[in-house]
Amino acid sequence: GWPGPVANGSAGSTFDFRSGAVDCRRYGSDGQLVTIPHALLDPTVARAWGVTEAVVSSISSDALDGWLVIPKRVSDDDLYLARALSVQLAAALDNAAAAETWRDAAASEERIRVAHDLHDGILQFLTGLALQLRLIEKQIGSDPDAVAQRIRTLTAALRQEQQDLRRFLEGIRPRRSHRPEAGQPLAALIPMLAEQWDISIDADVTAEPPAGFTDEVRLITREAVANAVRHGGARHIKVSAGMVEAGYHVVIADNGVGFGETGQFSDTMLREGGKGPRSILDRLGRHNGTLILQSSPQGACLQMTFPQHCDEER
Repeated sequence: GWPGPVANGSAGSTFDFRSGAVDCRRYGSDGQLVTIPHALLDPTVARAWGVTEAVVSSISSDALDGWLVIPKRVSDDDLYLARALSVQLAAALDNAAAAETWRDAAASEERIRVAHDLHDGILQFLTGLALQLRLIEKQIGSDPDAVAQRIRTLTAALRQEQQDLRRFLEGIRPRRSHRPEAGQPLAALIPMLAEQWDISIDADVTAEPPAGFTDEVRLITREAVANAVRHGGARHIKVSAGMVEAGYHVVIADNGVGFGETGQFSDTMLREGGKGPRSILDRLGRHNGTLILQSSPQGACLQMTFPQHCDEER
């Protein structure tokens, strides 16, 4: 509620203050230097700050409105210079506020990316792990050999997930001194997903994804398989991947119940309608990739293409 150090509100752009003086010089926004018959800086404030002489200039920016007070003996030149300084300070404050806004936006975007990566990676793995533990619980008294095999499979999967998590943490650690280790090949991931979700997967990987988006393809594949099992009730999935003329092409088809609607849908149609696998759409969108979704009560098919220039851009 304090009105500020200037006695008469918006009393001008730049002015001087002299203790005991009944007037002051003001350099207005119109560029004219005039004498005002009363002091503009509040004498009570000046005494509290120990100011006997000063040049005072208003600062107005998107970040704040305030006053610059420089204690000194004031010349006419000081009034002009103080006005120029206040303009520079206002610009600097606006730049700082804009930079902070960009940093906040970037941090928010990074948090969203990390959340997506955790969801499509380790959290999906943990869901599959819970399924495997329930199967072990059912078989523990009747089929010890099957239980032992599942435990061996889970041990290998946990080891791989530990490596993936370490790579993930290396990827978000600032100022890392080395590149994170290479991820698991897609061809090796697919049989692990079949074990994890206790389903069958036919795989035809003629080429591994280019280095620029290897992790994205792996995470998309994990998410698509998890969605097919958890939401579509699929028991069999076909995965094919390789290079085509348009870029790196991935097709994932399942025998579940589809996405609730029958037909063929482009990524644009899915985004506009707020439908489809949103996490996968977001990942493809970051690389200018495309998606064609075919859905029916007999299953779903996702056809995804990463353009060849993705790797060059990254």
